Amino acid sequence: MRCGVLIVSLVATALLSSAMGRQARVMKATGGVGIVPLELIRSWARADPLVERWRTNDRGRGLRAARQSLLLDFAFIVAYVVLLVTLAACAADHAEARGWTGWALAARVAGGTALVAGLSDVVEDTALLLVLRGDHSQDWPRLAFWSAVVKFSGLAGAAVVLVTVGVAFAAA
Repeated sequence: MRCGVLIVSLVATALLSSAMGRQARVMKATGGVGIVPLELIRSWARADPLVERWRTNDRGRGLRAARQSLLLDFAFIVAYVVLLVTLAACAADHAEARGWTGWALAARVAGGTALVAGLSDVVEDTALLLVLRGDHSQDWPRLAFWSAVVKFSGLAGAAVVLVTVGVAFAAA
């Protein structure tokens, strides 16, 4: 069962990443930036000119691509969270079977961290959609920035733990 979940989530992650990459190329070609720089834009002073360029260049093609990328990212979040949580559960079970309770706990924490990263990504994408809409009612760029920081930190932490656990298994 887990093997099937891993394969489906890995394929979905790859396909969605590819689709978002195509949107990022349009975003850049229409005078903007890719998705990661958008996530880290941080202020209305930087966001407004970017959104305006996307809105006016090539009949709004860049703005549509940015929205499409963010909408695709909601599915991508599900795919990568399922992938990482399943990998973490596999690693934890394997560690427990060997009596490595510390590694098992580390793997379970990595799975939880991946879940927190995914939730932060949802907040980030929602804030960015409001930035693209031009909703100045809140400081959406700052919320997106800090949500991205939490997301990237969580993903990096989960990746380090899972790779370390994998190396420990391979060395044993």
